[in-house]
Amino acid sequence: MKDKAAQSVVKSISWRITGTIDTMVISYFITGDFTMAMNCTMFDHYSNNSTNTLTATGL
Repeated sequence: MKDKAAQSVVKSISWRITGTIDTMVISYFITGDFTMAMNCTMFDHYSNNSTNTLTATGL
């Protein structure tokens, strides 16, 4: 059972990293500005974390 839990954690982290990089690259191509791309990426990251937290707590 521990292996499955560890695999799930690694998969979640790797998908979050992939999603963050993807958002940054697409934002950069759309805006042409690295700072704006980072702002979009941070907004996406925090909004996803907020949504996940609210969903997990049942709010």
